[in-house]
Amino acid sequence: MRIWSNLFSALVIFLLTGAIHAQQTPEIVPDLPGRMVDIGGYRLHIDCTGKGSPVVILENGLGDNFADWALV
Repeated sequence: MRIWSNLFSALVIFLLTGAIHAQQTPEIVPDLPGRMVDIGGYRLHIDCTGKGSPVVILENGLGDNFADWALV
């Protein structure tokens, strides 16, 4: 039973430390290529490059950002 108490205490300390760190970390917003487009009350970041056809749309997954496609 004591091991569960120790694990729970460690988890609480870990979560509190992360919450404190998240509050102290300044938000850094890099200059993004492209522009923001208003689509019905929502803003969408778009970086349109190249010319010709066909049109290829690359969409990042949950939690990812545009930089994941930099090497493609």
